[in-house]
This record gives sequence, structure tokens and C-alpha cells, in this order.
Amino acid sequence: MVGALRGQTFEAYAHRLLLRGGTFKTRKLSAPGEEELELPTSNLKLWKESSPYTELLENTIEGPCYLKPMNKNSGAIDSLTIHRNDNEEFVVGFQMTCNKTGHPIKRHLLVNVLKALPTSKFPRKFRLYFVLPPDVYDSSSAYFVEQIFHTEKGQETQNVLKEIEDRVEQWALRVPV
Repeated sequence: MVGALRGQTFEAYAHRLLLRGGTFKTRKLSAPGEEELELPTSNLKLWKESSPYTELLENTIEGPCYLKPMNKNSGAIDSLTIHRNDNEEFVVGFQMTCNKTGHPIKRHLLVNVLKALPTSKFPRKFRLYFVLPPDVYDSSSAYFVEQIFHTEKGQETQNVLKEIEDRVEQWALRVPV
């Protein structure tokens, strides 16, 4: 019960912090080293699962957009944005977690997100950031690693679909508390 309360509190806090923008420590889960990710202050847009991401992102002319589902348990991601700077552009999916042992990825739900963001209109690269509190991000004993995929039935699978393998990178992002 305490773990669930911590997770809910952290998720709400992390959404507010990411929406406000700033510079965050990150690391690619498949490679050593750290980078910084600069996020701008964004406009919050709530979306219903039935609303395509494409319409919400395309129709945002007032500046950077931070999409958050109305459904608190949407599955593959907790929020979404587009990262743009002079050097690169990519779609960012955020998944908040306090769990040191990880957060399995629901493969079919991630595929649905990717299909809703066609590469003809959006950047091909998709970074899935696991947003972590410092004790999980910094932990040397339980280093957060690349996450496994689960099937629709909740079973582990090594079968990573081509649309995921070609587009998705897994990253960790440290949120200061």
C-alpha cells in the first residue's frame, strides 16, 4: 500500500515537473554514460484514448505540447511530447515508475502508440523514458536496465516487433525530489 501511494504521488509530481520543463539527467538503458535532456515549458493537453495523438500534436500551435491521458492507467506511456532542438527531433514517451526492479512494456499498447504517430508526419525516432526518482536512477545495486516486453496476456516475450525495434530507444530520466 505504501509503495502504491509513493508511485501515485511520484507520478503526479513528475508530470508537474516535466510540464514545467528544465534540464534532466538521462541515460540510454543499452549503453553507458549520461546525457542531459532539455525540456521546454509546455502546454498541457489532456486526451481521451479515442482521440488520435496526431490531431492533438498537429493542432498545437501555441507552443510545445505535453499530452497526458485522461485515463490514469493508459498502459504503454503516461505522457507524450515532441522534442525539438537544432540537432535532432524525436517523439518522447514518458513512463513514470518508482519500481527498482523495472516496469515491463506492454508491447501491443506501444505498437498502438507508434501506429498513431506515422513517420510521414512525425519524427521516426521514439524515445521511451522511464521517469525515475533519484533512489532508483542512482542505485548501484539495482541499476535500472532495459525493460522486457509483455504480450497482451501479460507474459514475457523476447519477440520484439520490427516497428518497435526500428524506432524505439529505452532511456532513464532522473527527476529530482
